[in-house]
Amino acid sequence: MPLTSALFRSTLVFILVIAFPIGKALADTINIAAENSWSPYSDHLGLGITHDIVSAAFAVTGHTITIEALPYSRVLRHTANGVADAGWNVTREKSTESIFTFGTEPLFQAVASHYFPPGQAKLFSNARNIPEGTKIGVMLNYEYGDDFSANIYRFELTEVKSQTQLIRMLASGRIDMAIMFDDIAEFTLKEMGWPSSAIVKGNSNHVSDIYLAFNKDSSKSVQYAADLDRGLRQIKSDDTFKEIFSTYR
Repeated sequence: MPLTSALFRSTLVFILVIAFPIGKALADTINIAAENSWSPYSDHLGLGITHDIVSAAFAVTGHTITIEALPYSRVLRHTANGVADAGWNVTREKSTESIFTFGTEPLFQAVASHYFPPGQAKLFSNARNIPEGTKIGVMLNYEYGDDFSANIYRFELTEVKSQTQLIRMLASGRIDMAIMFDDIAEFTLKEMGWPSSAIVKGNSNHVSDIYLAFNKDSSKSVQYAADLDRGLRQIKSDDTFKEIFSTYR
Protein backbone atom coordinates (compact mmCIF):
# COMPACT_ATOMS: atom_id res chain seq x y z
CA MET A 1 0.00 0.00 0.00
CA PRO A 2 1.43 3.46 -0.87
CA LEU A 3 2.56 5.43 2.16
CA THR A 4 0.28 8.35 1.29
CA SER A 5 -2.80 6.08 1.28
CA ALA A 6 -1.87 4.57 4.63
CA LEU A 7 -1.31 8.02 6.10
CA PHE A 8 -4.67 9.23 4.75
CA ARG A 9 -6.52 6.28 6.26
CA SER A 10 -4.81 6.70 9.62
CA THR A 11 -5.67 10.39 9.65
CA LEU A 12 -9.30 9.66 8.74
CA VAL A 13 -9.64 7.10 11.54
CA PHE A 14 -8.15 9.60 13.99
CA ILE A 15 -10.65 12.27 12.92
CA LEU A 16 -13.59 9.86 13.24
CA VAL A 17 -12.52 8.80 16.73
CA ILE A 18 -12.29 12.45 17.81
CA ALA A 19 -15.65 13.35 16.26
CA PHE A 20 -17.45 10.23 17.49
CA PRO A 21 -15.77 9.02 20.71
CA ILE A 22 -15.85 5.27 21.14
CA GLY A 23 -18.47 4.13 23.68
CA LYS A 24 -20.27 7.46 23.82
CA ALA A 25 -23.73 7.78 22.24
CA LEU A 26 -24.50 10.76 20.09
CA ALA A 27 -26.80 13.33 21.66
CA ASP A 28 -30.25 13.60 20.07
CA THR A 29 -33.05 16.11 19.96
CA ILE A 30 -36.03 14.37 21.58
CA ASN A 31 -39.48 15.35 20.35
CA ILE A 32 -41.98 15.51 23.20
CA ALA A 33 -45.77 15.80 23.26
CA ALA A 34 -46.44 18.20 26.14
CA GLU A 35 -49.72 18.45 28.01
CA ASN A 36 -51.40 21.86 27.63
CA SER A 37 -53.72 22.04 30.66
CA TRP A 38 -51.82 21.17 33.83
CA SER A 39 -50.35 24.39 35.20
CA PRO A 40 -48.00 24.96 36.94
CA TYR A 41 -46.47 21.75 35.62
CA SER A 42 -47.35 22.22 31.95
CA ASP A 43 -49.30 25.23 30.68
CA HIS A 44 -51.04 25.96 27.36
CA LEU A 45 -47.62 26.24 25.69
CA GLY A 46 -46.29 23.11 27.35
CA LEU A 47 -44.05 25.18 29.62
CA GLY A 48 -43.71 24.92 33.38
CA ILE A 49 -42.16 22.70 36.03
CA THR A 50 -42.16 19.55 33.89
CA HIS A 51 -40.47 21.28 30.95
CA ASP A 52 -37.75 22.68 33.20
CA ILE A 53 -37.12 19.34 34.91
CA VAL A 54 -36.95 17.32 31.69
CA SER A 55 -34.77 19.92 29.94
CA ALA A 56 -32.31 20.04 32.83
CA ALA A 57 -32.19 16.25 33.19
CA PHE A 58 -31.59 15.60 29.50
CA ALA A 59 -28.94 18.35 29.38
CA VAL A 60 -26.85 16.19 31.72
CA THR A 61 -26.52 13.60 28.95
CA GLY A 62 -26.28 16.15 26.14
CA HIS A 63 -29.80 15.80 24.76
CA THR A 64 -32.07 18.70 23.82
CA ILE A 65 -35.84 18.66 23.52
CA THR A 66 -38.54 20.12 21.32
CA ILE A 67 -42.17 20.21 22.47
CA GLU A 68 -45.64 20.38 20.99
CA ALA A 69 -48.39 21.41 23.42
CA LEU A 70 -51.47 19.19 23.10
CA PRO A 71 -54.51 18.03 25.09
CA TYR A 72 -53.56 15.09 27.27
CA SER A 73 -55.51 12.57 25.20
CA ARG A 74 -53.44 13.55 22.15
CA VAL A 75 -50.23 13.42 24.19
CA LEU A 76 -50.95 9.76 24.85
CA ARG A 77 -51.97 9.07 21.27
CA HIS A 78 -48.98 10.84 19.68
CA THR A 79 -46.56 9.02 21.98
CA ALA A 80 -48.16 5.61 21.50
CA ASN A 81 -48.22 6.04 17.71
CA GLY A 82 -44.65 7.31 17.45
CA VAL A 83 -45.60 10.79 16.25
CA ALA A 84 -43.61 11.97 19.28
CA ASP A 85 -40.66 10.27 20.94
CA ALA A 86 -42.20 10.81 24.36
CA GLY A 87 -45.04 12.48 26.24
CA TRP A 88 -45.08 13.95 29.69
CA ASN A 89 -47.07 13.96 32.91
CA VAL A 90 -48.05 10.31 32.50
CA THR A 91 -48.82 8.25 35.58
CA ARG A 92 -47.10 4.90 35.67
CA GLU A 93 -49.73 2.25 36.42
CA LYS A 94 -51.06 -0.96 34.89
CA SER A 95 -53.00 0.83 32.16
CA THR A 96 -49.95 2.75 30.91
CA GLU A 97 -47.15 0.22 31.44
CA SER A 98 -48.58 -1.95 28.67
CA ILE A 99 -48.46 0.96 26.20
CA PHE A 100 -45.29 2.92 27.00
CA THR A 101 -41.66 2.53 28.00
CA PHE A 102 -40.74 4.13 31.33
CA GLY A 103 -37.53 4.79 33.21
CA THR A 104 -37.13 4.09 36.90
CA GLU A 105 -37.02 7.70 38.14
CA PRO A 106 -40.30 9.66 38.34
CA LEU A 107 -40.18 13.33 37.45
CA PHE A 108 -42.05 14.11 40.68
CA GLN A 109 -45.04 12.99 42.75
CA ALA A 110 -48.50 14.58 42.64
CA VAL A 111 -51.38 14.12 45.08
CA ALA A 112 -54.95 13.92 43.76
CA SER A 113 -58.01 14.37 45.98
CA HIS A 114 -61.79 14.22 45.87
CA TYR A 115 -63.39 17.65 45.39
CA PHE A 116 -67.00 18.65 46.02
CA PRO A 117 -69.35 21.62 45.64
CA PRO A 118 -69.46 23.90 48.73
CA GLY A 119 -71.32 22.33 51.65
CA GLN A 120 -71.45 18.89 50.02
CA ALA A 121 -68.10 17.38 50.95
CA LYS A 122 -68.00 13.68 51.81
CA LEU A 123 -65.14 11.53 53.04
CA PHE A 124 -64.45 8.44 50.98
CA SER A 125 -61.42 6.41 52.02
CA ASN A 126 -61.21 4.69 48.63
CA ALA A 127 -63.05 4.31 45.33
CA ARG A 128 -64.97 1.29 46.61
CA ASN A 129 -66.72 3.51 49.16
CA ILE A 130 -68.01 5.98 46.58
CA PRO A 131 -71.70 5.21 45.98
CA GLU A 132 -72.66 3.60 42.72
CA GLY A 133 -74.03 6.07 40.18
CA THR A 134 -72.11 9.04 41.58
CA LYS A 135 -71.55 11.71 38.92
CA ILE A 136 -67.79 12.22 38.85
CA GLY A 137 -65.89 14.74 36.75
CA VAL A 138 -62.37 13.91 35.55
CA MET A 139 -59.95 15.04 32.87
CA LEU A 140 -60.12 13.15 29.59
CA ASN A 141 -57.82 10.11 29.56
CA TYR A 142 -56.12 10.99 32.86
CA GLU A 143 -54.97 8.16 35.11
CA TYR A 144 -56.42 8.16 38.62
CA GLY A 145 -54.86 5.07 40.14
CA ASP A 146 -55.54 1.35 39.85
CA ASP A 147 -58.21 1.40 42.58
CA PHE A 148 -60.28 4.02 40.77
CA SER A 149 -59.80 2.25 37.42
CA ALA A 150 -61.12 -0.99 38.91
CA ASN A 151 -64.31 0.78 40.07
CA ILE A 152 -64.83 3.18 37.20
CA TYR A 153 -67.71 1.15 35.75
CA ARG A 154 -69.79 1.98 38.84
CA PHE A 155 -69.85 5.74 38.25
CA GLU A 156 -71.38 8.22 35.83
CA LEU A 157 -68.20 9.69 34.45
CA THR A 158 -67.95 13.10 32.80
CA GLU A 159 -64.64 13.67 31.02
CA VAL A 160 -63.51 17.19 30.10
CA LYS A 161 -60.47 18.73 28.44
CA SER A 162 -59.68 21.66 30.75
CA GLN A 163 -59.23 22.20 34.47
CA THR A 164 -61.38 25.35 34.44
CA GLN A 165 -64.26 23.43 32.87
CA LEU A 166 -63.99 20.82 35.60
CA ILE A 167 -64.06 23.43 38.38
CA ARG A 168 -67.02 25.31 36.86
CA MET A 169 -69.05 22.10 36.53
CA LEU A 170 -68.26 21.19 40.11
CA ALA A 171 -69.07 24.62 41.57
CA SER A 172 -72.37 24.75 39.68
CA GLY A 173 -73.42 21.33 40.96
CA ARG A 174 -73.58 19.70 37.53
CA ILE A 175 -71.47 16.87 38.93
CA ASP A 176 -71.42 15.35 42.43
CA MET A 177 -67.65 15.34 42.76
CA ALA A 178 -64.44 15.62 40.82
CA ILE A 179 -60.98 14.19 41.16
CA MET A 180 -58.27 16.80 40.81
CA PHE A 181 -54.58 17.03 41.56
CA ASP A 182 -54.19 19.36 44.53
CA ASP A 183 -51.49 21.63 43.07
CA ILE A 184 -53.45 21.98 39.84
CA ALA A 185 -56.74 22.78 41.60
CA GLU A 186 -55.07 25.45 43.73
CA PHE A 187 -53.23 27.01 40.79
CA THR A 188 -56.28 26.98 38.50
CA LEU A 189 -58.54 28.61 41.10
CA LYS A 190 -56.01 31.43 41.46
CA GLU A 191 -55.83 31.86 37.68
CA MET A 192 -59.63 32.03 37.54
CA GLY A 193 -59.69 34.59 40.34
CA TRP A 194 -61.90 32.31 42.41
CA PRO A 195 -61.54 31.80 46.17
CA SER A 196 -60.32 28.44 47.42
CA SER A 197 -63.73 27.99 49.07
CA ALA A 198 -65.41 27.75 45.64
CA ILE A 199 -64.83 24.00 45.84
CA VAL A 200 -64.14 21.80 48.86
CA LYS A 201 -61.42 19.17 49.15
CA GLY A 202 -62.20 15.77 50.65
CA ASN A 203 -59.88 12.82 51.14
CA SER A 204 -56.92 11.91 48.97
CA ASN A 205 -57.72 9.72 45.98
CA HIS A 206 -54.15 8.63 45.24
CA VAL A 207 -50.55 9.75 44.93
CA SER A 208 -49.14 9.53 41.41
CA ASP A 209 -45.57 9.05 40.35
CA ILE A 210 -45.42 11.28 37.26
CA TYR A 211 -43.19 10.20 34.38
CA LEU A 212 -42.04 11.01 30.91
CA ALA A 213 -43.46 8.12 28.86
CA PHE A 214 -41.58 6.92 25.77
CA ASN A 215 -42.83 5.28 22.58
CA LYS A 216 -42.71 1.53 23.18
CA ASP A 217 -41.81 0.63 19.58
CA SER A 218 -38.79 2.90 19.19
CA SER A 219 -35.36 1.27 19.42
CA LYS A 220 -34.08 4.42 21.16
CA SER A 221 -36.63 4.58 23.96
CA VAL A 222 -34.81 2.34 26.43
CA GLN A 223 -31.63 4.41 26.05
CA TYR A 224 -33.56 7.70 26.28
CA ALA A 225 -35.22 6.47 29.49
CA ALA A 226 -31.84 5.48 30.94
CA ASP A 227 -30.35 8.86 30.01
CA LEU A 228 -33.28 10.67 31.61
CA ASP A 229 -32.92 8.58 34.77
CA ARG A 230 -29.25 9.52 35.01
CA GLY A 231 -30.05 13.19 34.51
CA LEU A 232 -32.88 13.14 37.06
CA ARG A 233 -30.64 11.55 39.67
CA GLN A 234 -28.07 14.25 39.01
CA ILE A 235 -30.41 17.25 39.28
CA LYS A 236 -32.07 15.75 42.36
CA SER A 237 -28.68 15.38 44.05
CA ASP A 238 -27.77 19.03 43.59
CA ASP A 239 -29.90 22.17 43.98
CA THR A 240 -31.34 22.20 40.45
CA PHE A 241 -34.51 20.22 41.21
CA LYS A 242 -35.40 22.31 44.28
CA GLU A 243 -34.65 25.54 42.45
CA ILE A 244 -37.03 24.63 39.62
CA PHE A 245 -39.91 24.06 42.04
CA SER A 246 -39.12 27.18 44.05
CA THR A 247 -39.51 29.43 40.98
CA TYR A 248 -43.17 28.37 40.66
CA ARG A 249 -44.13 28.77 44.33
